[in-house]
Amino acid sequence: MDKLYSLAELEAISEGDSGFIATMKQIFEEEMLSSLEKLNKAFADKDHNTIRVTAHTMKPSIDNLHIDSIREEIRMLESMAATNADFAVLLPLAQKVESVIRAVIDDMKATN
Repeated sequence: MDKLYSLAELEAISEGDSGFIATMKQIFEEEMLSSLEKLNKAFADKDHNTIRVTAHTMKPSIDNLHIDSIREEIRMLESMAATNADFAVLLPLAQKVESVIRAVIDDMKATN
């Protein structure tokens, strides 16, 4: 099975500093779990703007770690929330993003 993500960019900028990489993985976990909570609350509150803003803030981390399986979904979630798309259309995108992010976090913890 292919990796869900790549640490290649982190390894390049850290010049192999495992402490730096561990710290960045921890920050990724904390930020993503916080973002997932915000997304879930935004869906419960029917808050398109928070969905849009949260998806926007998640994009750089998803791109930097090459989490390609949700690259399009996070962009669609952001742009469609900006147009007040139906929540029934947005929810499957958010669910896939959450599922993949949680799998990435679990894999990062397992490979520490």
